[in-house]
Amino acid sequence: LFTRGFFNDNDLLKTSGSIPPKVGQTTAYNIHWQILNTSNKIKNTKVIGVLPDNVKWTGNVFPLDAKVFYDINTRTIAWEAGDIEAGTGLISPLKEVLFQVSVMPNASDVGNYLVLIDQNLLIATDEFTLSDISVYSDGITTRLPDDLSVGTEEGMVSL
Repeated sequence: LFTRGFFNDNDLLKTSGSIPPKVGQTTAYNIHWQILNTSNKIKNTKVIGVLPDNVKWTGNVFPLDAKVFYDINTRTIAWEAGDIEAGTGLISPLKEVLFQVSVMPNASDVGNYLVLIDQNLLIATDEFTLSDISVYSDGITTRLPDDLSVGTEEGMVSL
């Protein structure tokens, strides 16, 4: 499981706001969940992540028919990715979903990166061994290490 964050993202989901993020202004970011499967086919695959209190779910998802759900009470995002064939990400493209979140920094955030999504968890069942699988990936901050259009300091909140 890979979790990646972007501000400039080929316009699959249009982002808005400023880079660096500014106090009192909302900035939208795209989060990618990508699944690589180098082993046996896995089934009933689900990815779960939790949004911090200051981050908002925008409801924008790509592809549009992806089974992505947001629980407003627990702030949990869940992607029902289904069955993932062996070799996904090697002999076929990564299984991927994008969703958008936004954040409006406060004065106390100046000079800091903001967490956009906390640690993420993939759960599934190996179809051959029938064993349960749990894989974690780190959360994403406004540092956006995968977005080469955003410099390291540009992820820090400014006035």
